[in-house]
Amino acid sequence: MLKILLIAMLSLSPIAAGAGAWARDEGTLFIAAGGNFLLSDGAELPVHYDPTVYAEYGLTKRVTLGLDVYTADKGRIASAFGFAAVPVGFITGANRAMVSLGYGYRLNPDTTTEALMRLGLSLGRGMDRGWLSADMSATIGMLDTTWRPKADFTYGHIWSDRWATTMQLQTGIGYYDDEYVKLSPTIIYTFTDKIKVNLGAVKALSGDGGSALKLETWLTFSTQGLGRIIHSHRVTDRPAQRLIEHKPHRPLIRAIVVVSIGDLVHHLPGPVLQRTICRDRLDVPRAA
Repeated sequence: MLKILLIAMLSLSPIAAGAGAWARDEGTLFIAAGGNFLLSDGAELPVHYDPTVYAEYGLTKRVTLGLDVYTADKGRIASAFGFAAVPVGFITGANRAMVSLGYGYRLNPDTTTEALMRLGLSLGRGMDRGWLSADMSATIGMLDTTWRPKADFTYGHIWSDRWATTMQLQTGIGYYDDEYVKLSPTIIYTFTDKIKVNLGAVKALSGDGGSALKLETWLTFSTQGLGRIIHSHRVTDRPAQRLIEHKPHRPLIRAIVVVSIGDLVHHLPGPVLQRTICRDRLDVPRAA
């Protein structure tokens, strides 16, 4: 039943989301890395350590490029995707949508490698102090030619300039064509505009019912200042790290989409990989 529901949702559009519903700012690089720890006794599927690395770069105002690398199934499966995402319609306003196309490779449990293609659709709505998002994707292996869908649904709330929380429902079809459902609450703390930490938990509602805590670090860099300096051939004696100008925050709020990363496997630590794909800033567009 879950498989039918996911495929029905994905049939609304041919593409699913790798970058979430909010485009990355032009010239901005976002990197997220983390995984699960303190697993419950017997936790193997669909929750395990599931380390991930996820990155996005705003090539233009409307084009976001990304990299999604993760392991799952107790480390027996490793996948790496490159993807491009573009918004559908306007890039302002409360309601947003992005479509994405990804291509990558998977190391299967039998040590064979397989090329993969991933299509995605992300929908988001900014609210006064938070956001709602739905990230849907489907991945097909070039060898087994099987489409495996997944869908993550997130509610986020902004409590202050430093604190935010999310609640995410993660669903999908794993590598062995079994259905999984997981629930993942998180707390996000902002140290600076460039550094955020995501601490949370993940609880399986299927499989062995295992659970774990999870920790992710989110880093954001602006490359626009450095690009302008290189382009104009200016010389400076300032330290290299000061050549990069930080782009000031806009007062509006943009969504943090926790990127889910287990498109083909049972594990989705949370995007980072948990692709449910996470946003680097707590500035989701406010509802009109």
